[in-house]
Amino acid sequence: MTTPGDVLDHTPLNRGKHIGETPSDIAGIDPDWLAWAYEHWTPKPCSELLYKECLRDIAEQNRQRRVERDQDRED
Repeated sequence: MTTPGDVLDHTPLNRGKHIGETPSDIAGIDPDWLAWAYEHWTPKPCSELLYKECLRDIAEQNRQRRVERDQDRED
């Protein structure tokens, strides 16, 4: 069964930096931008579920950067 969120996440955007791309594609290449757009645009460019996935990805990227930075400091 297709949900409204599924449709929204697979509908190409008609404005912004990633015009013509779908939110699901953008989440894989630029989750920071998609999270920003979700927080600032009306109507929302993606589902709340995809937004939360982007936030988790961003948090993981930040954790990885901190680990790498800390390893560089040890060297």
